[in-house]
Amino acid sequence: MWELAAWLSVGMLLVGQVTVHAAGSPLAQPRVEICLNGDWLRQDGGDVGSVPGDGWHVVRVPEYHLNAARESAWFRLDFEIPREFGGEGKRVLLRFLRIRHYAKVFLNGQECGENWGQRAPFEVDATSAARPGEINRLEVWVHSCSPDYAMPGKKVDDPRVLQRLCTLAGYRQQATIAEDVFLVSRPDVHVSDVLVIPSVRTKALAARLTVANESARPRDLKLANRVFLGSKEVLRLPDRTVVVGPHEQVTLTVSVPWPDARFWGYPPYGEPVLYDLETRLGEREGEQTDRLVTRFGFREVWAEGDRLFLNGKELRLLGYWVPEASGRTVWTLRMAALQSVGCNAIHNHAEQREPAFYDVADELGILVWDADYCGGPLGSTEDMSDDPFPDVLAELERQYRLWAKAVANHPSVVILMAACLLNEEGTARLAATYHSVDPTRLLHGGGGPAIPPMQLAAYASSFEMAGTDPLSNIKSSYEQWGQHLRTWEGRTVPLVNKEIWYRLDQGDPGDRKSLEAVAHATRDAIDYLREKRVGGLILYSQQAFEEEAARDKPITWPSRSGEGQHAEKVTTGGLPWQPRDFANFHDPSRPAVTPLPTAAMMREAGSRYLGHEVPTARTRRPEVIVTVTADGEGVPDVYVYVVPVAGAVGSPPAMRTDRNGTAWFALRDPGRYRFLCRAEGEWRSIELDTPLQPLDLSRGGTGSILRVTIPL
Repeated sequence: MWELAAWLSVGMLLVGQVTVHAAGSPLAQPRVEICLNGDWLRQDGGDVGSVPGDGWHVVRVPEYHLNAARESAWFRLDFEIPREFGGEGKRVLLRFLRIRHYAKVFLNGQECGENWGQRAPFEVDATSAARPGEINRLEVWVHSCSPDYAMPGKKVDDPRVLQRLCTLAGYRQQATIAEDVFLVSRPDVHVSDVLVIPSVRTKALAARLTVANESARPRDLKLANRVFLGSKEVLRLPDRTVVVGPHEQVTLTVSVPWPDARFWGYPPYGEPVLYDLETRLGEREGEQTDRLVTRFGFREVWAEGDRLFLNGKELRLLGYWVPEASGRTVWTLRMAALQSVGCNAIHNHAEQREPAFYDVADELGILVWDADYCGGPLGSTEDMSDDPFPDVLAELERQYRLWAKAVANHPSVVILMAACLLNEEGTARLAATYHSVDPTRLLHGGGGPAIPPMQLAAYASSFEMAGTDPLSNIKSSYEQWGQHLRTWEGRTVPLVNKEIWYRLDQGDPGDRKSLEAVAHATRDAIDYLREKRVGGLILYSQQAFEEEAARDKPITWPSRSGEGQHAEKVTTGGLPWQPRDFANFHDPSRPAVTPLPTAAMMREAGSRYLGHEVPTARTRRPEVIVTVTADGEGVPDVYVYVVPVAGAVGSPPAMRTDRNGTAWFALRDPGRYRFLCRAEGEWRSIELDTPLQPLDLSRGGTGSILRVTIPL
């Protein structure tokens, strides 16, 4: 049996010229990020008041979700903080993208901060505890969503409140570091938030910028913003000046006409073109204080009556729910597979996904129907009363602001499902909260170009394809639910979201006749909803691709370094389910996807429903494995930095080498890069061209991974 490591090992081995640099340190930049993912130590159980002395075992962080501890756990990492992180005007931060559910963070024995909520990425200021130039000890205590650790300052005994604060029951039981961890050096005067607001209708670009001053004196600052396509400047926004008082922040908006911007999307709406907004912040006297690069796409989505529009063309969504996965490779294959069967959208359910999910959707031009809250089909919200649960809403409003910032500027996110199985008041409040942070998506309350959340009727009902006449079931479901859905304004509107559940319990799922019956039912369902002018639908649990065979041993990844979770087997959700997996990322001798009869029917009916065919992506972003060696052996725990030379302006985060001395980079932009590491005060580097790689679903999926070695 081929495994992923065997496949990736056939990637291109590049032996380039290693250069020794006396200057030009990547640590001289205003802000630096280092990904701390990789091997950590974990001790299950315990309490926050006592760090365990022994019993630790090695785990990879972020953890594979089915390996997560239950109730509570300690995590530990000994790591170096570069000496350049110290000094006046600099802050040392630790950023966590997702911890389930509660976390308290200690550095060198000093408490640095705590956080509640698995929706809420957070960071703690560790400046006072950090020892730049030395090995530091990071310890994180985590606890599941339980009465004492559900929300700040309050014990929660009501199980209904716990159910609404978390998502599926399996997630609620986990105590884990579920996503990436970063060490960050940032100036105390910096750009803390950027929201890019493109307008197709006015042919203009706006940027809402927040400048934070964490120093003890007022600062007289200048903001400069430029837009790049690759490394070519294509637009310049007006410079602005701002005075920010000590320990204050100021938000301002700059805008400029942009009549010839290239629209983001897929044909006929545009192309998956991604720009970079470079924001430079400096003292009025000329000193540069901060530099931040924000990737975005120029697109606008809006509603007129009961119709949706993307870039001025009427939009319909044919979506597909995809189980939880992790990693750029997996998401690239899965989203391209969806495009191959005529779907233009992907719907995540239960909680927001990892950064790679949104990055890949941006790059492939697939639309995201984003979702966060779900009580779930496992009975997490059995009580469907109209109780407002004020404590839940107040806490979720706090987390939704952070979620909105986390997915802002991803052009692929066009519709937000604000809540699932909450009452209408809760849905409206959470949508309004999101809208206050990011007004560029649909499914919001609050007026303006937004539309009320229940007007899109997310989660109205399901069409179950069981029985001898599934089309009759679909019609009766639509008449019962679709025509009489009461919105939060008390009006009835055409549906935008319907779910189609495929149930094959009437026959053998592997039986060809059963599959053909489902294929015909799929076509009939899509055609019926097209005639009813339903603006969008989600296909759930359908069989469009041949199921992957079960595997007896874990997947072997090429490195324990790198961003994202490394799933050990293909499963989904917070519980040990084994769902159908439709993207092969194991075996290069087999197709990445093997379509079933349903796939052709979906594409045929989907083209009629959307009014066009959906193109399938043919390229993917480059990935690079950098190996650091000494005397021919891999060197662990070395930081490998990367700096763009040509073709890109944004610097990816540095990576920490794993036990074999490898660092895994998933680059968001093709181009030429310099990879650097430091040994005995000297910088050694190698330059590498990283072009787009081929994506061929008929030949195992992705092309070669790039590999280079830096000897110390």
